[in-house]
Amino acid sequence: MSIRHQDRRVGRRPLPWLRRAVRRLWPGHNPMCRHSDRVEAAVLRTACAAVLLAAVVGAMVGAQSAADSEHTAQLARAGTHTHRVVLVRDAPSAAPGWGSANGVGTQVPVLARWHTSTGVRTGTVHVAADTPAGARVTVWFDTHEHQTTRPESRLGTVMDGVGPGLAVFLAVAAAGGLAVFGTRLLLDRRRLWDWDREWLRVEPIWTRRPRRGHHH
Repeated sequence: MSIRHQDRRVGRRPLPWLRRAVRRLWPGHNPMCRHSDRVEAAVLRTACAAVLLAAVVGAMVGAQSAADSEHTAQLARAGTHTHRVVLVRDAPSAAPGWGSANGVGTQVPVLARWHTSTGVRTGTVHVAADTPAGARVTVWFDTHEHQTTRPESRLGTVMDGVGPGLAVFLAVAAAGGLAVFGTRLLLDRRRLWDWDREWLRVEPIWTRRPRRGHHH
């Protein structure tokens, strides 16, 4: 029974890395802890708290940005509709300087025909370059039957929110990391200076030699 109880107690102990992290953040009353260690721990705690707060604020900013983007997209969807247009002519190739290289993804004007609630309509629409005559293409129109851009999808509005939220989090995380790194760099220099000063004091005692700069 005693061995079984002991195994349970051992199993409940926190992980070694977790204990080390806690001791690093809260050195407590450890007599071996230097003042510089406590300063570094305080800066590290502040940076961790700032990163956690940035995660919460970033999530809130992202959610609000996504909601605003979705509201705008809903208004756009309500005022737009699609038609399957039939190209009357071949769409021309992209002129040099239009869109991306080789005309990939470039929109060019071409004559097309489509059906509306009032009958058949013929007009100019913008479609992908080099689309052949007779092809059926889905085109978005507004309430005045003018071609417009496709409203943003639900995934697009979510991504609109991810960007600002992630930017807030990364900015604070980078600032916190720089603060911790800079503090450690300055404190390490101070520790080395203290160590050299202490060594000058104890070296004559350990080596039984006169102190540096000491003349009889």
